[in-house]
This record gives sequence, structure tokens and C-alpha cells, in this order.
Amino acid sequence: MSTKYYALPKVNEKERSEMIQSIQQGNIFQLKSILSREVIIGVGRAGAQFTFYHHDWRYFEKSEESLKAFLQNSYISDEYENESTFQAFWEKVEYSKNGRAFGDEIFSGLVFSNGSP
Repeated sequence: MSTKYYALPKVNEKERSEMIQSIQQGNIFQLKSILSREVIIGVGRAGAQFTFYHHDWRYFEKSEESLKAFLQNSYISDEYENESTFQAFWEKVEYSKNGRAFGDEIFSGLVFSNGSP
């Protein structure tokens, strides 16, 4: 049995400012447009090993540093809506680094698949 993990990118300062301005101006349509940009991204699944979903590298580059930067700037939760800090999440990833699945792409000891949640 594996557990799926998801990331919701944090709102940046520009988006936060636009949301506040929309609220102050009573522009609900602009606020709705800003909020609809937020996407919950399937990060991967934890089992005997952790396998990340790379989504054709749309959200991060093909490097551990880029993946970590993306995750550090996101809210992370599992499929049961249990939130996790980046540090706690990454400890689970590190613990499972020795696993390997046939056909998966591996670099820096991390396993990636183009699968989706």
C-alpha cells in the first residue's frame, strides 16, 4: 500500500497583493481568476520507495535542488489531507532512497515516473 502526496504552491507576493487589491475593490471576478490559478500537484507516492511524479518537468527542473525549492515553496499533504512540513516530508523521502522500480528514472538517488496520482 502506498500513500500519495500532493503540493499546493504557495501564493507569491505579487498574487497576494493582487488578491488584497481585488478584495478591497470588491472585484470578486478578479479574485476568482487569481484563486483559480492555484493547482494541486501530485508529487508522488510513498511505498517501499518514494517515487516522484515529474509531470514532464513543468514544475521543477531535473535536479534535486530544483525539486527541493519547489517543495519548500509549497504546502505538502498526503491523500488523507495530513499536512507535512518540508523537513518531515523529506525525511520520508531520504528513508526510502534505496528502493528502485523497473523503468523509473533515477538521479541523485531519487526515483521519478511520469505517472500521475
